[in-house]
Amino acid sequence: MKTALIPPLSLLVLLAASACATNGVPYHSPGLVPPPPIVDPVPDVAASTAELPARRQSSAGTMNSLALLLGGRVLDNEDWSPLDDQLMLGLEFASVPKYFPVGIEFGYQGSYVSEDVANGASTESLTGGLHEFYVGPRFGTQDPAWALWAGLGFSVIYAKMDGLVLGNKSSDNDTVFGAYAHVGVEYKVSEAFGIGLDARGMYGQDASLDAVERKTSYLQMALLLALHF
Repeated sequence: MKTALIPPLSLLVLLAASACATNGVPYHSPGLVPPPPIVDPVPDVAASTAELPARRQSSAGTMNSLALLLGGRVLDNEDWSPLDDQLMLGLEFASVPKYFPVGIEFGYQGSYVSEDVANGASTESLTGGLHEFYVGPRFGTQDPAWALWAGLGFSVIYAKMDGLVLGNKSSDNDTVFGAYAHVGVEYKVSEAFGIGLDARGMYGQDASLDAVERKTSYLQMALLLALHF
């Protein structure tokens, strides 16, 4: 009789194990300790957050800069004397892709000078200057410490002179066009700020001032203070 009960008991155990597995509960043989549950590791939220600025920076596709330029400009001595050495001030925006060396630049640069000259028994104050708006391609290289660039393009030049014509003070202006080229180097004091030098040359049309054709071509050297973003 006992021998006959063994097959039915074995069948009941198998059926119970099958039912537990169907309900999602693993079956464990009597006397065995179930294994501990597997727990996924908790992600390091602080480390992931700290990496966000670096990821944003690396994903940026261009290097933009806004530069203030301050320097000197030399015009043709015969046409502009005594107003040929002028102080210049400029503001320039440039954008160059980080992984491609050609971008764009545009800006404004102006120069001005005032000189006192004798006019008979009196003294007259003469003034002159060039105001220039320009745009063109920019070729640059990026480095953690240094930046080098070269640019060229077209300019619209507004020339103005207050001078003397036959002993009488006269004021005149003219607007002409020109082409420029420049090269520069910058040392990056920090990621957002740099200081450098920029050398520039302009070949412009002659401006008609006081019935005289005066060259607007010049050479220029400027100190540059740049913000990067």
